[in-house]
Amino acid sequence: MNDIIIITILSFLSSVIFHLLSKKIFRKLNVFVLINERSSHFGKPTSSGGIALFLAMFTTTLYFYFSTTTQLYDYSILLPLSLLFIIGFYDDLEDADFKFKFLIQLIAAKLIIDQGFVIDLFYLFDGRVSINYFIAQLFTGFIIVAIINSINFIDGLDGLAISFGLFILGSITLLTNNNPLLNFNLIIIIALIPGLYFNYKNQKKVFLGDSGSLLLGGIIAINILSLLEPEVKINYGLDPNKFLLGGLLMFYPAMDLIRLFSRRSLNGGSPFIADKSHLHHILNGLIQSHFKSTLLIILICLTNLFTGLLIWHNLGEYYLLFYILLSYSLSVIFIRSKA
Repeated sequence: MNDIIIITILSFLSSVIFHLLSKKIFRKLNVFVLINERSSHFGKPTSSGGIALFLAMFTTTLYFYFSTTTQLYDYSILLPLSLLFIIGFYDDLEDADFKFKFLIQLIAAKLIIDQGFVIDLFYLFDGRVSINYFIAQLFTGFIIVAIINSINFIDGLDGLAISFGLFILGSITLLTNNNPLLNFNLIIIIALIPGLYFNYKNQKKVFLGDSGSLLLGGIIAINILSLLEPEVKINYGLDPNKFLLGGLLMFYPAMDLIRLFSRRSLNGGSPFIADKSHLHHILNGLIQSHFKSTLLIILICLTNLFTGLLIWHNLGEYYLLFYILLSYSLSVIFIRSKA
């Protein structure tokens, strides 16, 4: 309990302090986010939110590393997360080539896999399927890079990426037992909260930036892979297929990613070139409010998760799979009709 109190206080205060300091430094150096035709913002925002999140994470971790005998989590995950933060920070400053960013993401994915986060068993329909380890690494790497980019893609409205991060980490924390990432998730959840405030400010707004969205994407990817580990149990008497549970949790960014990649590829364009065809852009065009659009998306994610768990509990795994496939398909069709 004492560790939880220290984590909460230290993570929150360090996040606030680093938000204020990094924003001040960025503004003093005239490092602002370029406002272009894709943006719905005005003024001179900074992309310093990712720095504050990264430093808050490190500060809290370093305190426990040097001053206590408590190991909060497996600190080796900081290596790939740091790599994602660094390439994101470089992209914020220099607009890095997407091929270079993709290469660094692959390296980070390999580092995550080498730490034991690999999908080599599939549990479907009361059966277990084992796959070749090399194929398992390729598949896991694909999932990691897909999750990282899906989070980066949804970082287009005030508070959306942060709110979705809170939804994912909060849901996994509440739903799981014996989760080795519990303390780490608490650090990130608390550190993200001040980011919402600074992101929603009318004046001197702070964005996560690519440094923050890639870092957050890596954190979520590790959590989804950790969720699939056999020792991680589901609370409240629930025991849904954890692959399907991952599909429920990642519903919005995965659906948006699949739709955009297929649409851009079929049109002969690059899937990595940004535009305003994301769901959050469409919703914001209709609602004309970043806060309301973000709130609606998070409510959809919560409703989808709750409905999926109810279907699994009352009807079973086959119906849950059918529900997930139907949800993804209908969402893509609906968005396509509105785009």
